[in-house]
Amino acid sequence: MSCIYADSGLFIGVTGDIGHCCLQNTNAMNIPWNFDEYPDLNSWKVDQPKLNKIQNSIDLGEQPSVCSTCWKYENAGMNSHRTRGRRLLDGNRGIEFVDIRLGNRCNLQCKMCDAHHSDQIGKLAHQLHDSGIPNHPYLSMPDADDTWSPAQVSQVLNLVSALPDLREIMLAGGEPLIMPEVETLLQDLIDKNKTDVVISVITNCTSAPRSMIEKLKKFKRIYINASIDATGQYLEFQRAPAKWDAIKRTFDRFQSAGFNMEISPSISMLVLEDIPNLLDFGLSRNTIVSFNEVDYPSYLRYQYVPLENREHIRDYLKTYRPTADVNSNSNWQVFAQQGLTEYTEPSQQDCDLLAHYARDVWTRGQPFLELYPWAQYMIDRANDYKPY
Repeated sequence: MSCIYADSGLFIGVTGDIGHCCLQNTNAMNIPWNFDEYPDLNSWKVDQPKLNKIQNSIDLGEQPSVCSTCWKYENAGMNSHRTRGRRLLDGNRGIEFVDIRLGNRCNLQCKMCDAHHSDQIGKLAHQLHDSGIPNHPYLSMPDADDTWSPAQVSQVLNLVSALPDLREIMLAGGEPLIMPEVETLLQDLIDKNKTDVVISVITNCTSAPRSMIEKLKKFKRIYINASIDATGQYLEFQRAPAKWDAIKRTFDRFQSAGFNMEISPSISMLVLEDIPNLLDFGLSRNTIVSFNEVDYPSYLRYQYVPLENREHIRDYLKTYRPTADVNSNSNWQVFAQQGLTEYTEPSQQDCDLLAHYARDVWTRGQPFLELYPWAQYMIDRANDYKPY
């Protein structure tokens, strides 16, 4: 099986024995952007020895390090993105699956995100810096080499729409549903009568333009992967400046359009305590809830939440039995038995960083300690942190 994963900068994924799996930054792997030398994406992918090495390793049953996220879940007895793939690929043809991210344009400043994936975080970092406030996000601003030019975006869109064996496109960002390039790609596929492909969208559910919904409805099948981590004030803190009521309305619009829905939270210290409410929301919408654990940034790891603040989650998961998806249910039960009882003593650096963000960066909305009073123990340990 073959797939290409594209970001603001080029990313590639290779596929394993079931579904599609690992994602790897080609800049970090030193895989060149040289599409001009090849007539199409299939010939380009075949000629990349590092990608082929990863593919061969997976085919031999090995666990290459670039796939570490999937191995982490599978080795813990959970289903991973690779193994729970809903739409298995043939594996005997050219590129069938494309995961494409056309930039970092976004409308949120999610606490676990960065400027590479949200231009709003970049804007905040510049505003703080220009106001004389040193801030950690300013250290990791994307540069010109990390972003596609308009010409490269156009080239990629043309190459993707020309793939003869294309079966599925995944769209992410940033927030893909506010990107005009995404609508351009969908219209190009419609114009070329290539609407038999599956379209998957990873979205924060803050935007559902009518024109975008009407275009999506023309395709074979639509999967909406809703990046919703919590409900109410916990959601609004983690994904500022999102509003929970607006997200519910957008979610319902997607569901009313007949799209296949899944909720996929990123579990961090900021949303752990609200897991029961999120799972209840999934049940109320007859929607499966999968999850990812936030390991980076490490100062947001849920393992820092005191165990006494998790007892209500443990009690809830004892009786939680979703009927929509066996894989999701299995993962939550493993989480209840293993992950939920995992406590880690925070490092000094993570205490310093958390206090820095709470004081200097998260300046909009509800103060951090009002919502997470248990975190006072980390703040008390913190030293004054100056990123530059």
